[in-house]
Amino acid sequence: MPDAPGSRIPPSKVLRREERFERLQAALGKLTPEHREVILLARIERLSFKEVGERMGRSPQAAQQLLLRALQKLKAAFGHTESLHLPDRALPREDAHEHR
Repeated sequence: MPDAPGSRIPPSKVLRREERFERLQAALGKLTPEHREVILLARIERLSFKEVGERMGRSPQAAQQLLLRALQKLKAAFGHTESLHLPDRALPREDAHEHR
């Protein structure tokens, strides 16, 4: 849940959010391009599994299974956290379609 506009966020909370965002970027960087793509399409762009599958040349069921595996890898690379209150920044998106 984003903070209310104009609310003062304690510097320690801002720092923790920045650190978690950097950990998330590093964890995403450890994934295969295919795993990054499925996470970005399904979780960031919020596409349906049908749309994810179409973009990745897979069935919706295969896209769903790929996402589950990718999220497991991301969780392992990211490590434990009680929350993911991240700062309002965009994750870099590699256009995997250009590399095909």
